[in-house]
Amino acid sequence: MASHQLLERVLAAHRAGQRVHLAAELEAALPAAQLRLLQAVAAEAEAAELPLYMVGGGVRDLLLSRPVKDFDLVVEGDAIALGQRLVRKLGGRLTSHRRFGTAIWHLEGLEGDVPAAIDLISARRERYAHPGALPEVSFGDIQQDLLRRDFSINTLALRLDGGHFGRLLDPLGGLADLAAGQLRGLHDRSFIDDPTRILRILRFAARLEFTIEARTATWLGVALPGLGEISGERVRNELTAILAEAAPSRALAQAEALGVLAAIHPALHFDDAMAASLARLPDEVDPLWALGETARIDLAYLLWLRHLPAEAGLAVAAHLRLPQRVSEALVAWSGLAERLPQLSAAAPSEVVLALESAPDLAMAGLAVESDDENVRELLANYAGQWRHVRPTLNGHDLSRRGLEPGPRYGRILATLRAAWLDGQVTSPDEERALLDQLVAVDD
Repeated sequence: MASHQLLERVLAAHRAGQRVHLAAELEAALPAAQLRLLQAVAAEAEAAELPLYMVGGGVRDLLLSRPVKDFDLVVEGDAIALGQRLVRKLGGRLTSHRRFGTAIWHLEGLEGDVPAAIDLISARRERYAHPGALPEVSFGDIQQDLLRRDFSINTLALRLDGGHFGRLLDPLGGLADLAAGQLRGLHDRSFIDDPTRILRILRFAARLEFTIEARTATWLGVALPGLGEISGERVRNELTAILAEAAPSRALAQAEALGVLAAIHPALHFDDAMAASLARLPDEVDPLWALGETARIDLAYLLWLRHLPAEAGLAVAAHLRLPQRVSEALVAWSGLAERLPQLSAAAPSEVVLALESAPDLAMAGLAVESDDENVRELLANYAGQWRHVRPTLNGHDLSRRGLEPGPRYGRILATLRAAWLDGQVTSPDEERALLDQLVAVDD
C-alpha cells in the first residue's frame, strides 16, 4: 500500500545504517502556514543554541502517511525560555508548568492555518516515587526523554534546528514496530509506573488497528490493579480521549475483554447495547441544545453509562468526577424516556410545562437514541421553538393595570404564554384582549 511505502523505505535505510532525513516529506505533508511556523520555531531554537525535536505522534503519522496534526516539540534545554522568545518574536501567549519544564504556546491571532496551540517540552528524565504517582522530573537529553515515553512507536523523533532539519532518530526500535503494526512497551514497569498507559495503548491499538505485542500485553495484565488506585480524574481524562476517537467502541470493547473497565470500577462495563448507543453519537451535537464545548463528550458518557443500573451509573460518574450535568442527565433519563411518547400528542404548552425543568443533556441524548420519529420531532420543536416563546406582556404591564404583585402574576403570565404556544393568541392585540378577560375573571 502507498501508505506504507515511505515507512518501508525509511526502515530499510535505517537497517542499512544510513542516516535518514525526512525534510522533504515533512515539508510536503504540512500546509504552508504550518511549515512556516515550524521553520520559525526551528530558527529561534537554533539562535538560542537549543537542539529541537518533533517527537511522537507527528513523526509516527508522517511515516504512516497520515495527516500530521500533533506538534509536540522537545527542547534540550529550557522549553519555557524558548516559548517566551517565540511569544516576543511571533506573538501568541504562553502558559507554563515549571514543575515539568513544559509550556503551551497558544497561537490565537496568528495568521494562516496553524494549530490552536503547540506543546513545548524540556527534554527530561522521570522517576516515580510509587506506582501511579505523578513523576519527579529533572532535565535530561533527548535520549533520556525518549526513554521515559510510553510505547516504542511514540519514541520516533525528527531533529529540526539548523542543518539537522528532518533528521530521524529511532533509538528504541519504533520504526520496526510501526512497520509490524504492533504496540510495544519500553520496560516491564511502564504500566505500573503509570497505569493510565493501559488506556492509552488501547486507544492507539484501536485507532491504528495495531496489535499489542505479547510481552507488553503481559505487563498490562499485571498492572491492572493500579487503575483502581489512581484518581478518577486521571482515568476520566484517558476515557475522554477514547470517546473522542472516531470509533470509540473498538477500544472500549477491548478494555472490557481485558478486564480494564472492571479494574477502574466494579460496576463499569461495555457491551453490544452500549456500542450501539455510541454508534449513534453525532460528530456534532445539535446546537439547539446549547450544551457548550464539551457537548459531544458529555453526550458520549451519557449514552454509555445510561445502560448501567441507576445507582451504578451514578457511582461510576462520581468515581470519574464527571460533570454534575452528566449525573443529572443520568437521573432524568428513565423518567423522560417513559414520558416522551405520551407527550407526542400533547399541546405545546403541556410539553413545555413537562420538559422545562428537564436537563438539556438528557433530552439531547434521547433525541439521538430514540427510534420514535414523533419523539424526535417533539424534542426538536421544544428545543428550537416552544421553550423560547414568551408573552409580550410582563410584570410591569400587570402592575400598570393595578394588579398587586404576587402569585396571581405568575398564573396570568403562564396563561398568556400557554395561549401563545397553543395558537390561541397570535398577536399583541389578542394577548391584551386575553389579559382583559383574565383580569376581569380574577376581579
